[in-house]
Amino acid sequence: MATKANSVMDKPMEVGRLLIVSTQPSDVRPIWDLARARAWQCEAVASAWEALEQTKTGSFDLVLLDLHDYADALHTLRWLRYASPTLSVVLIANSHDHWVETEALRLGARACLRHPLRMTDLESMLSQDHPSKPSVLNSAPMPELICEAIERFGEDLFFVCATPAMQKLRVHAESLAQVDAPLLIVGEAGSGKECTARLIHQLSMRSGFPFIKIDCAAYPGDLLEAELFGPENGHPGKLELAEKGVVYLEDVSAMPPALQARLLQVMQEKSFTRAHIRAHGNGRVRVEARILAAASPDAEAAVAQGRLRRDLYYRLSAFSVQVPPLRHCREGIPLLLGYFMSRMAKQYGIPGRTLSPALLQACQSHPWRGNVSELRDFAKRYLVVGDEELALWELKKHSATQTDDSHSDLSWHVAEGGMQGTQADGLKSLVRDIKGETERNAIANALEETHWNRKAAARLLRISYRTLLYKIQSYAMTPPPVPMIMRQSMKRDERAE
Repeated sequence: MATKANSVMDKPMEVGRLLIVSTQPSDVRPIWDLARARAWQCEAVASAWEALEQTKTGSFDLVLLDLHDYADALHTLRWLRYASPTLSVVLIANSHDHWVETEALRLGARACLRHPLRMTDLESMLSQDHPSKPSVLNSAPMPELICEAIERFGEDLFFVCATPAMQKLRVHAESLAQVDAPLLIVGEAGSGKECTARLIHQLSMRSGFPFIKIDCAAYPGDLLEAELFGPENGHPGKLELAEKGVVYLEDVSAMPPALQARLLQVMQEKSFTRAHIRAHGNGRVRVEARILAAASPDAEAAVAQGRLRRDLYYRLSAFSVQVPPLRHCREGIPLLLGYFMSRMAKQYGIPGRTLSPALLQACQSHPWRGNVSELRDFAKRYLVVGDEELALWELKKHSATQTDDSHSDLSWHVAEGGMQGTQADGLKSLVRDIKGETERNAIANALEETHWNRKAAARLLRISYRTLLYKIQSYAMTPPPVPMIMRQSMKRDERAE
């Protein structure tokens, strides 16, 4: 019996392991001192990336996330819980927004403390989570991640899971975030390809590093190459600036074929050679960024037409995700409209508006070829103008005339510097349309009356010959087919005049 008692007395006290994640060294010291005094073995790291690496290689009983950027803290929490479902994580938030604490608890945080941190709260937390005391949390499985209807992951970034198609996309995006490989995002213009790319970035271990977007269609070939790889003066390009982050290539099929070949080589070799070698280097640059590329649904047609290299397409599409158009997610339109209305009303400091059942039904029946971008612009116009009859007329008109490549042709728009557009602008647009149609009919009648003698038609219309030629070209007007002998006679008449 004495032997057993001695063996118990000789057994060392179990020591807890604490990981402190903080970007502020001044915040670490008081936590460190208190934890050491309570028999915790402490380690500290200064970034989310290091925290994830530490939890992979070491066994910790508690992690204190003291990241002042609430977005980084939530992303790190999500990944820590994914990597170690039984790990106890306490978030120390600098934001006083209630939704930060709600989101942290939803993602599985043990608790959420506030700055300025009270040592009594921390001491209680350390006592509860010490391994010498039983913990229900450490034996519980990871709770199921429940996506709310609108998931915000930044000031102006959000993801909507209000429809089965978007819920499926959200699950797919979370899976692809764990794959550190090139990715092709396919979808129509305005459907949310960039938002999907940013969501994947935020859900990945690269979330603490840059997300750099490059619109391949916005640059000529030489400028696009300089943007990606850096100009000849040796300054770094976007591939270098996005170290450990993400480079998002919008409309990758607009990239010149030669540049596509160089991009493919970079993806294969994870490095490239500078066109201009720096004096203190050998010109070889290591690429640590992940490549996310976006393409329209006709990507395979672009491959067949030679606009997109086949080998690059296959390399990118090894992992791919399809972003559904808005017309396939009509159940989510009321939620999106309400979100846009409330958000923009707060942004512009104006009262919000509600949509009548008739207008809401028209919105859900509208094809929305411009997808979420078109819906957002419609919500902005209705918020500013507030004319339901005009809004219904607009939807009806566009439903009848809208094509796959067209957006709203009513001349309402909101400039980046502020709001522009009123009901009068829409009426001016109608007047311009009517004026254009009248002018075209007058020109057509004059040309028909003069048997397409353009100089005679110009005199008849009392405009210059050059102006008439410009109008004919603008309206894409062509003469009717006539026998060759009459065509030659018309040319002789024009030369004679």
